[in-house]
Amino acid sequence: MNKKALLLVPLGLVIAGCAATKSVDEHPQPRACIEPDPITGPCTGNPTDPKVTLNLNTMKANPPNVCANPGSKIEVKISPEPSMAGSVSVVAKDNTHTWLNGTNAPDAKYIYVYVPTWIGPSPDYYYGFNTSLGTCVDPRVDIITR
Repeated sequence: MNKKALLLVPLGLVIAGCAATKSVDEHPQPRACIEPDPITGPCTGNPTDPKVTLNLNTMKANPPNVCANPGSKIEVKISPEPSMAGSVSVVAKDNTHTWLNGTNAPDAKYIYVYVPTWIGPSPDYYYGFNTSLGTCVDPRVDIITR
């Protein structure tokens, strides 16, 4: 067999493999988030000191609908504690609600979300928790201005 042909066959396989990988990366499949149970009641928790616990094993936020006042700090405790800071994030579902974005860095066990003093009531402020393992859940926040 020709030496050039022997070189072209493996090179062709490498190029074909890279092309297949590239097409998969260009079109990632959307992740389906775990939806919380339907929330029928009012928000819960102390609006002046709002706290949420995110259970990484069940991917459930408790409470799924937290009350918060403008100017308050929402403390999100992550349980069990992640092994790495920056591995869990909270992301606003509406791109204009950037105040909801945050991550568990530098403290791996907590995320702190600061509610601006100028924020007004809305029917709901939706956000999601995402992990570096690709899991996510979609809870929400109600701002109380009474």
